Amino acid sequence: MNNRCVRSAIKVLGIVAAVASLTLASATSLRAQISPTATGPGLSGRDRDINQREAEMTSLERQGKAGPKRDPQMILAEVNEDFDRLRAIDEEMKTSLKSQNALDYKHIAESSAEVKKRATRLKTNLALPAPKDMKREKMQDPGADLKPAVVMLESFINSFITNPIFSDSGGLDTKLAGKAKLDLESIIDLSDKVRKSAEKMSKNAGKP
Repeated sequence: MNNRCVRSAIKVLGIVAAVASLTLASATSLRAQISPTATGPGLSGRDRDINQREAEMTSLERQGKAGPKRDPQMILAEVNEDFDRLRAIDEEMKTSLKSQNALDYKHIAESSAEVKKRATRLKTNLALPAPKDMKREKMQDPGADLKPAVVMLESFINSFITNPIFSDSGGLDTKLAGKAKLDLESIIDLSDKVRKSAEKMSKNAGKP
C-alpha cells in the first residue's frame, strides 16, 4: 500500500473531522443563546425562526449519530485503492489522447464507468466540505465529438489527484478541500456523460 497516500488520506479525514467539530460547536453555541422558555404562540417571528433552526440542527445531529459507523482502516483502504485506480486511468487517458490512433470507444466507456464508481466512493468516504465562493460548471453532453470531453475529464481527474491537500507538504486548507470536492463532483457528472456517449459511438461504429 502507498504510505504517502495513506498519510494523505488520514490528513484529509482529519480535515473532515475538524470541520464537523466546528459545525457542531456552532450549533451548540446557537442553542445556548436560545431561551428555554421561548415557546408558544406568543413568540415573535425571530424567536420562531430560531426555534425552527434549533429543531432542524437537532434532527440533523440525531441522524448523524444514528448512522452506521465504519471502520476507519477500511475507509483508508478504499481511499487508497480509489486513488491508485484514478491515477492509473489518468495515465491511460493521457497516453490515449497523445496517440494519433482513433479513440477506442469501448475502452473509454469502461474506463469512464470505473472513474464514476471510484469518484463516487471517494466523495462518500472523504466527505469533503462544500466549497465556498466556487461553483461547478455544468457539464454538457459530448455528443459525437468525444475527444474534447475526454480531455476535460482527464484534466478534472488530474486536478483532483494532484491537489496539494493530498501531498505530504500540503496544509489543512478547507479551501483546497472544497476544490477537491468540486473536482470530484465534476468527475462524477462528466464521466457519466462520457460513458453514455462512448457507448453510443461504439454501437454506431459496429453498424454496417
